[in-house]
Amino acid sequence: MSPTTSRTFPVLSTKRLTLRAATPVCGHQIFRLNRIDAWTLPGNGASDRVLEKSGFKYEGMLRQKAWFKRAFHDFRVFGRITADAGA
Repeated sequence: MSPTTSRTFPVLSTKRLTLRAATPVCGHQIFRLNRIDAWTLPGNGASDRVLEKSGFKYEGMLRQKAWFKRAFHDFRVFGRITADAGA
């Protein structure tokens, strides 16, 4: 058996799987949320692209937002509101 398949389902590429996982979360109609926020670490371009493809808009940087690994870290903030989703 190939390492990229299982007996039941083929393994999806990471890019397709990530985008498919992110898109349903943005169902404003399902959750009835007006706003959904997402944060990424600077330099994580892959996550930024997934969010943008899912309809999130870059809104800015939260400087020194969180403390982990013995240092403060910045976060990039993305948001999506109902009007962005066309709902």
